[in-house]
Amino acid sequence: MDNIQESLAKHSLTMNDLVKCTVMLADIKDWPVFNEVYKGYFAKHFPARSAFATNGLALNARVGVECIGHLVVNDYWPHPATIRQKRICKTRHVFSTFCLVKG
Repeated sequence: MDNIQESLAKHSLTMNDLVKCTVMLADIKDWPVFNEVYKGYFAKHFPARSAFATNGLALNARVGVECIGHLVVNDYWPHPATIRQKRICKTRHVFSTFCLVKG
């Protein structure tokens, strides 16, 4: 989760910008422990989440977490060079980040 937080910070984002996380566990018995750690990373809201056990994560990891979020930026539409009056629109960009945790 620290890796995800650091990846988001590089783009001036926080865990609150996440909208969906998918959690892959090498052993579903690890769910309660992971869930306690996971909850500590969110202050405003919890993103939608799904979790499942899997057989064989890459690099023999115990946990894999994929997160999808959104970034709203100011953008010009149509392009400023084509018109005299500029309209500022909010544009949503979807991003994804992934990390593996070795046991």
